[in-house]
Amino acid sequence: MPPLSNGRHELFAQGIAEGNSADAAHSAAGYKANRKNAWRLKTNQDIVARIAEIQGKAQERTEETLESVVEELNEARQAALDAGQMSAAISAIMGKAKILGLEVDPRKNERNPLSEVLEAIDGKTRGLPNQTRH
Repeated sequence: MPPLSNGRHELFAQGIAEGNSADAAHSAAGYKANRKNAWRLKTNQDIVARIAEIQGKAQERTEETLESVVEELNEARQAALDAGQMSAAISAIMGKAKILGLEVDPRKNERNPLSEVLEAIDGKTRGLPNQTRH
């Protein structure tokens, strides 16, 4: 669906899609403050469809961005593991976990999948010689 032909309607739909109230979006679109008219405009089928489209595009962009960041962190983790840089690998894992909402607070005695992954990595790194910087 292309932008709405009525410029004020388009501005109103964009305001609602951004999370503004109908009153705020109505005023921002250049209309005189009127709650009934704002509510009526919000129920207009063309505007409802446009709001859904704008929000859907924003969600797609967010998902694409998250996917690319997670992929980059996966690549960084693998490169760090290949180079034997465990702290860098753990940092990449922690970055990915943060994005996925799997943060571990060491001050709390909580178990979750991330803590198990970190323990597995720690177990693999024990016994490896300390690497010195050249």
